Amino acid sequence: FWNGWDTKFSRNSLLSSSFLFFYLSKQLHVLFHTMSPLSIITIIENLLQEKRILFHSKHVYRLTSVCESVSSLLFPFDWSNVFIPVLPFDLLHYLEAPMPYMIGIHTSCVIILFFSLHCRW
Repeated sequence: FWNGWDTKFSRNSLLSSSFLFFYLSKQLHVLFHTMSPLSIITIIENLLQEKRILFHSKHVYRLTSVCESVSSLLFPFDWSNVFIPVLPFDLLHYLEAPMPYMIGIHTSCVIILFFSLHCRW
């Protein structure tokens, strides 16, 4: 249908926008139950300054949800730098990149990272 202005709406676009809202609300629910509001604000501040952000969790779905919802909270801005919600173990060397990034890794990789950084000969 047409609303009389320049914008045309269809049933499919309304359904997809309601699905998007449901998806984002589920993602935000995980974010706000995982982190404190102060931590979220600090992360948003650091992302706006284009700093490197590294998330870790034992649960992959939490990594994905937190990364996606944090990037959606940047609206109207858009994160145009490196964005990897779940970084595979074989690609941990990507964390040495000099550019800003938002990357999520499994908690088991944090221990390996710690020892590889502090036990170099």
